[in-house]
Amino acid sequence: MSKKLYNMLVNYKDAKPGEPHWWEENWLDCSPEEIIQEFNNTLLPNERARKLIDYEILEGENKPHTWRKTNLVTILRSGMQYDTYRCKECGATGKRFGLGGNIVLDKKYKKQIYCKE
Repeated sequence: MSKKLYNMLVNYKDAKPGEPHWWEENWLDCSPEEIIQEFNNTLLPNERARKLIDYEILEGENKPHTWRKTNLVTILRSGMQYDTYRCKECGATGKRFGLGGNIVLDKKYKKQIYCKE
């Protein structure tokens, strides 16, 4: 299994009602369930066992957008210079402001960080 970046929502197994849970971000080459089990199997004195509540994959399995510039000449509007882009795979659109820099997804696609073919 190749490494993936997971964001895991974790709490203590013996947590009392209202005790806060927390997010842990880790590069793993196993499942989040396996890493929590490994942690619980190797507890040090005074450490509390943990339970996995939820998780999401941030990187590893997700595919980045394949951007293609859609304007011939850089656009100058309201004192801002930008180029427009569309993902070749999924059609998401965005803009790149100034020279270099990252492409900012348009509001309609702001939650679509990765390509959805």
